[in-house]
Amino acid sequence: MKCNLGHEHPPMVVKAATDNPTNQPRPFHCPDCYQVIMPRTKPENWKEYETVAEAQRAGHVSPCSFCFG
Repeated sequence: MKCNLGHEHPPMVVKAATDNPTNQPRPFHCPDCYQVIMPRTKPENWKEYETVAEAQRAGHVSPCSFCFG
C-alpha cells in the first residue's frame, strides 16, 4: 500500500496510537505523518506495526485520510 508521502507499506511500518485511551479506534498512519510527529503527541501511546494487516488486526481498521486518502 503506497501512502501519499511516497512510501510503500510494507516494507515501511505503519504506526497507530494503540495505547491512547481516548477516541478509539484510531486510524493507522505512515510514521512520517504530521499526526505522528507533531510535538504534542505522546510517543508512549504509539505502536509500530510491520504491515497494514497487523494494524487492522489490532483494531485500527481504517487508514489516516491524510496518509492514505
